[in-house]
Amino acid sequence: MISINIFQFGEKTTSSMTVFISKVMLLLLINNCLTFQVIAEQDVAPENTKKKVLWVSNKKDKDKDKDLTFRGFKYAAKGKYVLQYISIDSNVINQLDTRESSFDFIIASGDNAWELIAKLNHNVALIGIGLNQSNIQKYSTIRRSNHYLIAKEQAPQRIFAMMSVLDLNHSQAAALFNKNQIQEKFEFYKQSKVRGLPFKAINIQKNQNILKIIASVQDCCRILYLKDSDFLSSPEKIKSILIESYRRRIIVIGNHQDMLKLGAMYVIYTPDHELGIQAASTIQSLIENKDITPVQRPKEFVIDSNVTLRKLIGGSLINQPIGDLLNKTKLLDSIVDKDIEL
Repeated sequence: MISINIFQFGEKTTSSMTVFISKVMLLLLINNCLTFQVIAEQDVAPENTKKKVLWVSNKKDKDKDKDLTFRGFKYAAKGKYVLQYISIDSNVINQLDTRESSFDFIIASGDNAWELIAKLNHNVALIGIGLNQSNIQKYSTIRRSNHYLIAKEQAPQRIFAMMSVLDLNHSQAAALFNKNQIQEKFEFYKQSKVRGLPFKAINIQKNQNILKIIASVQDCCRILYLKDSDFLSSPEKIKSILIESYRRRIIVIGNHQDMLKLGAMYVIYTPDHELGIQAASTIQSLIENKDITPVQRPKEFVIDSNVTLRKLIGGSLINQPIGDLLNKTKLLDSIVDKDIEL
């Protein structure tokens, strides 16, 4: 605000002061406009200063609009990066191995994409997302300093948190393991002690026949955690276990949404778009030089159920709302360990 005191009132004085005040106001207006212009220019980053990100998709379909993981990343990135999207069958991957990368970050979405990208000798950050447990264990031991991994599988602590919330009077729980999953088996036993739930590890073989598979789950447990990657992701073998589990009134918790259609009663999983959002958060943390866990579990998750199976098997599970189950699982998961690490 400008305060002007005039002691002599005359036509000439009044006219002169009016011109003076008009000039002052004009200068202030011009100055404000220039200030607003500078701020606006600072908000819009020039294209050549943006970080460049290469997205290598596990999907053979080259339509990036159908890739929910990429769409989640793009949504979270909010236009901060220059993005290039390719599929694993693209010739660009072969070219990357023969020359230094022009990208600041390379993201591999899925196991097959990561297997190709992990071999690159570039110094840029290589980020693998949605990896299965076998790849997580493999690359955790041989991980280079520029490798960052985000698993697809939920942490054992989260799975046992869900089992606890089901409140089935400390019923016997079980899961399937092959001979290479020693560390994962150890983590399940560890969490069973934390939660006070009896647990049994069922050892399986990759080429095990269906009759032996059925026999392995007979009278094994009340709750069975079943992964879509068990038995090399064979739908027939997984379906046979689900059928036998239903006959035995075993509650099956799957790790993928599609397992509800095959006969799982519950599933606990992370939607694809949430993995993309987590990848965007990882890149932003790297840019800001923040401490970051190089091997991460999924942060967000959802729980869904097969309502028909819940009604058929009956018991207290019929009246338990899924939203209530999810919220209690999140609370119990956060209390035990706020750091979601392997």
